[in-house]
Amino acid sequence: MKVRSVLIGGWEFTKDDGIDQEIAKLAGGKILFIPDASKFPEKQIDRATIKYNNYNTKILLLNENLKSIPKGIKVIYLGGGQPEKLMEYFHNNPSLLKEIKGKWLKGEIILCGSSTGAMVQFKEMLAEDSRGKGNANLIPGLGLIKNNAFVAPHWNEPDGSAQWREKILEAHKEKLIITVDEYTGLFWGEDKAKVVGLGGVNIASNGKIRNYKNGEAIPTLPLLT
Repeated sequence: MKVRSVLIGGWEFTKDDGIDQEIAKLAGGKILFIPDASKFPEKQIDRATIKYNNYNTKILLLNENLKSIPKGIKVIYLGGGQPEKLMEYFHNNPSLLKEIKGKWLKGEIILCGSSTGAMVQFKEMLAEDSRGKGNANLIPGLGLIKNNAFVAPHWNEPDGSAQWREKILEAHKEKLIITVDEYTGLFWGEDKAKVVGLGGVNIASNGKIRNYKNGEAIPTLPLLT
């Protein structure tokens, strides 16, 4: 399976859940990390650096003098945090977003994202008032993945509301809803996907829902674009 995108349910770099080890195998020794959704990017950078040192993989960052993707990058990782903040970052760096989209569509890079970084890859994502807060509204994302899907991270969050989860599933029956638990990743290829981690992934569509656990393959997901 050729992986195109990795969707992680949240709390990246904090447990040995197997996700980072699998990403490192795809990265070829270096990852371009974009932590600009985080309230505390320095902490996120430190965690990523420590975690990936275990797998002989360097974490690279963009800076004021480096506005384009370095040569040889196979994996770009979007950290979690606030979706609106990450959207603003790309709004202020349109050439970078255009380059990422172009390379991703050509299959030259794998785009990984945790929580926010997973949500924004789609045409639509959960609005601020709908991320575990009772509503089920969607707002525009970056639109790299252009199918009729969106992702709901932190699905098993202990403080989350069962009523909210039911509301999300009921309100968007016509869509492909991908729910991803914390410490869990969905490695998504052209025609199938694989679950890695400590939790599960739900695929919901037309009122039907199916759960997948670590190591299980999902053979029927549609193409990314």
